[in-house]
Amino acid sequence: MSNTVRDATPNVALYNLPDAAGLTQRELAEALNKMAHEFGEVPSVEANHVSRWERGAIGRPRPAHQRMLARIFEVSIEELGFTRPRQAPTTGPITDASDALDFAMIDGRPVLTDPTVDRSQDG
Repeated sequence: MSNTVRDATPNVALYNLPDAAGLTQRELAEALNKMAHEFGEVPSVEANHVSRWERGAIGRPRPAHQRMLARIFEVSIEELGFTRPRQAPTTGPITDASDALDFAMIDGRPVLTDPTVDRSQDG
């Protein structure tokens, strides 16, 4: 999360996708609120939230909102710019299966997961 506007990093993908779809920030917020019950969320997104997400002013949307945005635009969460880039191993094949990255499916699209992170969040 950015502390100042100067420190904010705009999310270009999240800015461009609604624009390409002809959606205003208000219309996107309404679409997210309409979809909220499918994700166990209370409709709570306003146009200013979308604006802040686009500008990087309040960090990233909650995971449920990220999944909703991915569904609305039919892209992966990675394509929305919500994940850090991962570097592929360059020294040969992975020998320890616990270090391998796995793919999960969200909305029929592969999403990269990291078993190490999953284990740390389970504890």
